[in-house]
Amino acid sequence: MANGELTNLKFEKAKQMLESGLIPDFQTIFSIAPPTSIATATKIHNLRLKAKIEDPSLFKMRELMDIAAVLNIDDTLLFKLALDTIKSNDSAEPA
Repeated sequence: MANGELTNLKFEKAKQMLESGLIPDFQTIFSIAPPTSIATATKIHNLRLKAKIEDPSLFKMRELMDIAAVLNIDDTLLFKLALDTIKSNDSAEPA
């Protein structure tokens, strides 16, 4: 199996899990779909993407839309997951 085919299978797995509600937080997407492959497909620098994965509030809307397009999912699904993760991170910070 070629590397591109394996990446496509990982993207498809991430899509299925997202659409089934099996991905609990934003970072989990990237444990399934390789960040390097997403960085290449979206033209986001790999190091910048990793920083944005850790803190989804750093993403631009267009970048989230591009990731959603790569994963072939509704962008609002990705927006919601990113927003939920941001809110969760904010509530976990000490006052």
